[in-house]
Amino acid sequence: MALTQRELIDPPVMPNVQRLQSLDVFRGATIAGMILVNNPGSWSHIYPPLRHAEWHGVTPTDLIFPFFLFIVGVAIPFALAARRARLGDQDDIAPLVRKIFLRSAALFGIGLLLHMIPTRLPSSDSSGNGFFDMQNLRIMGVLQRIALCYLAAGMLSVLFSWRGLLAWAMVLMTVYSVLILAVPVPGNGAGDLSIEGNLATHIDSAVFGTHNYRTLRAGELYWEPEGLLSTLPAIGTTLLGALTGLWLRSGRGAMQKAAGLFAAGVVCAVLGYVLDGLLMPINKGLWTPAYVFLTAGFALLGLGLCYWLIDVHRYQKWSKLLMIFGMNALAMFVLAAIVSRVMVLIAWADEEGKRVALRGFLYNTLYTPLFKDPKNASLAWAISYVLVFLLIALALYRKRIFIKV
Repeated sequence: MALTQRELIDPPVMPNVQRLQSLDVFRGATIAGMILVNNPGSWSHIYPPLRHAEWHGVTPTDLIFPFFLFIVGVAIPFALAARRARLGDQDDIAPLVRKIFLRSAALFGIGLLLHMIPTRLPSSDSSGNGFFDMQNLRIMGVLQRIALCYLAAGMLSVLFSWRGLLAWAMVLMTVYSVLILAVPVPGNGAGDLSIEGNLATHIDSAVFGTHNYRTLRAGELYWEPEGLLSTLPAIGTTLLGALTGLWLRSGRGAMQKAAGLFAAGVVCAVLGYVLDGLLMPINKGLWTPAYVFLTAGFALLGLGLCYWLIDVHRYQKWSKLLMIFGMNALAMFVLAAIVSRVMVLIAWADEEGKRVALRGFLYNTLYTPLFKDPKNASLAWAISYVLVFLLIALALYRKRIFIKV
């Protein structure tokens, strides 16, 4: 039966709520990438694609976090539909709102608790985070940004249709652009996009002070890559993901959905490069609109490829391990971060009286001697680290244990 003009624009949503295997695979690949780039054997020996851009620009590593926020957004329509199906009452939004708030609070709290674990040996002269070190405890962070973006995108998804979500995404990025480009910063003026001169850095310094990620000028200026103001366009990334989730839940055919993902991916990526030249540079630290659209474009293309292979053509065997990783994604990310910190804290004195951490001991004993190029040793450690948590995810999957916040 032919679709009406209205159905072509705003098609009926599929009533059944099925788990999208391609989304789990894409999430698993993203989490594997997160763990890989966060855990090199040595921060002094990393291949350039596994580093973040110095400031303006983008590397493959800079795609990983926005991919995850995009995936969070894609999952929102599926999660809301499943919860509505369980509740039965389609008009009562109170349980949905309560669940969104509780999950956001839990994610934010876990992020804070994670920052309470020291990242360096106690003898280090660094002012890094430590247990209950309230003077230096980092308030924002990866999980905290995920929490805030999920809270905003989830609430908006409860209240608005796809048109409203698109409008909100555009409004947030427009407001952010106006603030960054037009509001003067003391000593720097308006429109300064340097790491020290931009409005986002000054707001985070004023609000959080020493509770930011890094000190730029002691007692005066601090930098937070997951700060307050730059969370506005990051919410835009999540909303673009939510729009994608609505597209995938629509009544369109599988091939039409796949084609739409590819087409939207190309459009967004091109728009990102256009905005890079016309508005603001592509920049992860500032999460500029150019960065939002470029990374969303690549996310659409990556998810589109997974969807086309797995859900359209049913080529699934190759993706099994990534799917397993993706079904316990946040748990693996948090556990990997905890283990990495604990391996630094477990330490002893060597024959010369120097402190030796378990992590450094394992790396220098098992990996450094095997490779002439220290970058290869560092990469081998990172890959091994990913494989360890893949095995943990596999064990959880076989026991049908799926850890959710």
